[in-house]
Amino acid sequence: MANRTQRDLFELVIRAAARNLWQAFFEVRFIPNPDIYQAHCILTKFTRKKKRLTRCLLLTMDKVYNLSLNSTFEPEVLRWTFGYNSIVDLEVFAGNPRTFSFTLQPRTASLGGVRTTSLPDRFIFEANSDHERKWIMHEISRLYSLKMRNQLVTKLFQAKKGAFSMDELMSTSKGKKPKKTEVKRSQKLDKKRSSFIL
Repeated sequence: MANRTQRDLFELVIRAAARNLWQAFFEVRFIPNPDIYQAHCILTKFTRKKKRLTRCLLLTMDKVYNLSLNSTFEPEVLRWTFGYNSIVDLEVFAGNPRTFSFTLQPRTASLGGVRTTSLPDRFIFEANSDHERKWIMHEISRLYSLKMRNQLVTKLFQAKKGAFSMDELMSTSKGKKPKKTEVKRSQKLDKKRSSFIL
C-alpha cells in the first residue's frame, strides 16, 4: 500500500499532466499567440435577467475569457473577453461565500472578440464552494498584479436587510451603489484544491 508521500506525489504528477492537456486544448482553440494559459474554472454566471448559466472562466497572462459549454460540458464558444486593465475591483458577498463579481471600466469588454457596448460593466459568478471562489479570485488578483504592477482592490457587499438576497444583489448592477467595506488581502488559500480545478 502506498504511503502518504507516494500518494501526494502521484496526485501532483496527475495534476501536472492534466494541466498540460488543458493548456494545449485552450491555446489551440481560444488563446492567440503569444498569450499563455494560466487557469480555468467552471462557474455559474448570473445574467441581468437573473438566469443561471454554466460558464468556463478562462484566465491567461493577458486576458479573462468567458466560454459557454456544450452538452458534454466542454468549453465551446467564446462569449466575451477583456484585459486585466479593464478590471476596477473584485467583490465578495456577506451571506454567500461562494459568490463574487468583478466590475469593469465601462465599454471595455469584447463580445466574441469584437468590442461592444451591449455588455454590462459588472459580472456576477457563483463557485461550487467557498474554497473554489477564494482560489479563482486569488488567480485573478495574481494575474492582475503581474500585468498592472499593482494590487487589485477587493470589496465586501453588505446586504441591507441583513441576509443575502440575489434580488438585491442583481439590483446593484443597475446603477445602485451597494455598501462596501475593504476585505483583508491577506487571506490564505487552503493547500488543497478541489479535484477538477487546474
